[in-house]
Amino acid sequence: MVTLSIEIDESADRVLRELAEQHGGDLGKAVEELLASREGFDLMADDLEHGNEDYLKRQLDRSLRDFAEGRVVDWATVKARNNL
Repeated sequence: MVTLSIEIDESADRVLRELAEQHGGDLGKAVEELLASREGFDLMADDLEHGNEDYLKRQLDRSLRDFAEGRVVDWATVKARNNL
């Protein structure tokens, strides 16, 4: 076991304590669950990305082409044009 001392904001503390309630108030178990779930989310994101690789490549190519041909502009340009 390792003991850590961390600083988090009030919002994160509230969420962590709510999650800990599901583990009998054990903050360590709550953190373990969060870390374990992160791996699952990473795997899910990888699966989605690989499953949609062709579509994502087409979208990227189209976006780059649209920027290069001047059909779209970045947000900074939109704000400048509209005095935002």
